[in-house]
Amino acid sequence: MVRAYDAVIPRWSPDSKRLAFGWGKGDSYDAFAVISANGRGRIDVGADGDNVLGPVWSTDGRQIAFTRDRYPAPPALWLMNADGSNQHLLMPGASPDDADQGAPSWSPDGRELAFQALIGQSSGPGKTEVDVINIDGTQRRTIASNAYTPLWSPDGAEIAFTRSEDNTSDLLVMNADGSGQHRIAKGPIDQFAWKP
Repeated sequence: MVRAYDAVIPRWSPDSKRLAFGWGKGDSYDAFAVISANGRGRIDVGADGDNVLGPVWSTDGRQIAFTRDRYPAPPALWLMNADGSNQHLLMPGASPDDADQGAPSWSPDGRELAFQALIGQSSGPGKTEVDVINIDGTQRRTIASNAYTPLWSPDGAEIAFTRSEDNTSDLLVMNADGSGQHRIAKGPIDQFAWKP
């Protein structure tokens, strides 16, 4: 059983039979768990010194994408099967300068992930961009710069994201290939969601 104050940002699996949720162990580490809706079969992911954040279900419910932060390595995107097996780094050959990968969002067809990445941080303040990559780790491409928190539309045609301008974060929408970027709401924008 999970105490309510231990669980943060719960996310239902597509079949509504399981939940993934974040939890923390004091100041030691952040973790997440997968549990059935009846409170049984809990699978914990993460251990001391191994922060894991932001679990996101694939559209078929078979996989979960998340960010793992193993200091001194930079935060990076990982994938695993929904039962906790086959945990693996999505981009094992990524440059150490390609830090702080996070906020993954699955494409509706389950073939790609959009995510935010902080690039060039070791040589200066760095820049944040939204990238898309195939789930086998190939064909990574940048589709928006100065961009954060991508979220794919249910039909896969568009991606919503935030952009920092004039000390606030505005909400923008673009086509899935990065074209047609346009602002739809002035910030500050904290959270947003597509209508199902």
